[in-house]
Amino acid sequence: MSNSNVLIFSPGTTKDSEKTKSDSSGLFQFTPNKPGQWIIQVRDKGGHGMRINLEVTKSLQILESQKHNNMTYAQ
Repeated sequence: MSNSNVLIFSPGTTKDSEKTKSDSSGLFQFTPNKPGQWIIQVRDKGGHGMRINLEVTKSLQILESQKHNNMTYAQ
């Protein structure tokens, strides 16, 4: 989703921890700083959106089973 608003929620919070925007290719990045379930919400200007739940391990890695086919992860 290109040029979209991205809200990132750290584990155990209901208030967004970080706000960013995706670029024209739909890419954005964030670096998790603690283990647990992170929630990422992406919404475009037309109101379309998606929610992604990512489980981050104690070694701050994203579990392979949590990776989505249409997403790229840099470790």
